[in-house]
Amino acid sequence: MFLWFEGAIYTGTIPGIAIAFLTIETLILLWLYRTQRVSLLIVSNALAGGAVMVGVYLLATGGSALLVAILLVTSLIAHFFDLAARRRLIVEGRRRDSSATPAN
Repeated sequence: MFLWFEGAIYTGTIPGIAIAFLTIETLILLWLYRTQRVSLLIVSNALAGGAVMVGVYLLATGGSALLVAILLVTSLIAHFFDLAARRRLIVEGRRRDSSATPAN
């Protein structure tokens, strides 16, 4: 019943589709937020997820294990940048407001 789904995973079709959607989503978000200072947050988040997706694609299609390891380390570093950018936004938000709790 799900043989087409299994084939789509092993041929790299589903990871390829996910990578395409991530690329489109990142471009749209960068276009929407181009006037604000959240572009580092968007790029680092997309790089973290995209590196993992490309690694999954390479694993599904028989890619190099060394390249997958490099992509996973790249994803980890991008994730740290993402967390640092989010922390900075939270700290700046708390300094501007007088309340002790975040707005959302």
